[in-house]
Amino acid sequence: MRFGRNYSINNLLLVHAQKREAIWTEGFSAWKTKYRRFVQKGEKGILIFAPVPVKAKRENADRDCSGHLEQVEPETAFVLFKPVYVWDYSQTRGDRVAVIENMLEKRNDVKRRLYATTGENLNHFSEAMIGLIRDKGIGITHQDLGSAGGMARGKTIYIDQAVAPGHDLGLLIHEFAHIMLDHTDREADRIDAELEAELTVGLVKSGLGLDIQPQAAYLYNWSRDVTPGLREEKFMEAFKYSQPLANEILNHLNTAIAADDEAETNTIIAA
Repeated sequence: MRFGRNYSINNLLLVHAQKREAIWTEGFSAWKTKYRRFVQKGEKGILIFAPVPVKAKRENADRDCSGHLEQVEPETAFVLFKPVYVWDYSQTRGDRVAVIENMLEKRNDVKRRLYATTGENLNHFSEAMIGLIRDKGIGITHQDLGSAGGMARGKTIYIDQAVAPGHDLGLLIHEFAHIMLDHTDREADRIDAELEAELTVGLVKSGLGLDIQPQAAYLYNWSRDVTPGLREEKFMEAFKYSQPLANEILNHLNTAIAADDEAETNTIIAA
């Protein structure tokens, strides 16, 4: 996670849990005084815990029976933590902060290269895939997802806004598979769910003649901790669920592309 502030791991996890796309957070006053930016109306704060150093003092020393002061223990210092709210750069408006803008561009460039799809007719395939998703009553939202390229929640697919149309094909198929295979509604094993979703992507892209090297790397990464004997079993089980869905997607995409080609030919003849 690329993050601009030197937070503890606990605070980083808190930020990520509440706003995973956050890249640089400050307090309400800090944004105003240090960066000449203002928190936008209606933005919800991100809860973290700030350290508060405390020095314990012993106010009165006891005297013994002879009237002499007893030896006093030295002062001790310790740290307490209090809840505070901070806001991310994206939740503010005002002067541009170059160092943060550069961090955002670097993160987006990494995502563009990581999730990019290569091949022909990508825009057509992507548009047809979006049509299939919407026909199933599933919504699509584009926004900054931080380190993720896509995610699925309930009946909504989220795609990172840095990924260009056409290059989002693999992400659309992957998140669509999560929803159609009920990964968002049932308690599915994470490895099984990722294998099923990415196998669907690989089968579809292979059927379309697109490069599937990224899928091979993804599948290896999710199965490398599985014992060799169990790995084949998991892949075969995942294949059982992913193949029918991949066939449905392929049929839809090929039909949509064929219809577009026919419509274009008719337009040329008419002209």
